[in-house]
Amino acid sequence: EDPLLIVTLFHHYSSAFTKSILAGEVGFALAESHAELGLLSQAADLYLPVSKNFKHPSSDEALYRLGKLYLQLGEDQKAQRALEQYRGRFPKGQMVFAELGDIHLKQGDAEKAVLFYEYWLARYPNHPQHREIYLKLAEAHRYRNDFDNEIRVYLKWIKKAEGEGPLPYPYLAEAYFQSGQYQKAAESYQWIISHPKGETLGGAQSRPGRELEWAQLRLGMSYERMGQMEDGKRIFKRVARRAKDPLIKQMAQT
Repeated sequence: EDPLLIVTLFHHYSSAFTKSILAGEVGFALAESHAELGLLSQAADLYLPVSKNFKHPSSDEALYRLGKLYLQLGEDQKAQRALEQYRGRFPKGQMVFAELGDIHLKQGDAEKAVLFYEYWLARYPNHPQHREIYLKLAEAHRYRNDFDNEIRVYLKWIKKAEGEGPLPYPYLAEAYFQSGQYQKAAESYQWIISHPKGETLGGAQSRPGRELEWAQLRLGMSYERMGQMEDGKRIFKRVARRAKDPLIKQMAQT
């Protein structure tokens, strides 16, 4: 129950920990303790022999954690090998698809990342992590400049999660704006402005002022792009007068 004590004992008496001991329950506990203390490289080295000990009940879990550690350490190829091995050895452990999606997205293979994220969401629709995976799926579509599918992800998320926590309207609004759907962008920015109490995902809880000011600025820009110049100017004047963020104030003035 004391990771620091466990790690200290291990390093003081390392000669007492034989290869067979490190490949079993003690090795797994040592790896966990190192990981809890942020000693990720050492934790990976300790998970490795346990992951290779196929007869041990913690072998599969050690392999999964090893893959996640490699991902945190930026060793993407090692992470991919470990997680693919885990998927082959433990077909029921499909949570690994989220990490594999992360790896492919980092490697620039957004198409494969999309497949992995979509599979994960289909398999775990009610998992507490689903908001994070929706964001990653949308990011993968955005990487491909596929705004239509990015928008579809946000709309599906909003339909599923209405009334169940922050909604991704800031991301949806930006996707509409960047794809040239200015009327829908304006409607989404108006939704953000009318729901200022942390009901949107994208920083409303920590920086509600800036998010609202940005939404107001973008609303003016949306009207301007639709040719409704007077409405746009009216909003720009109000933002320039009231905005506290200097960059947003400057953009509204110009």
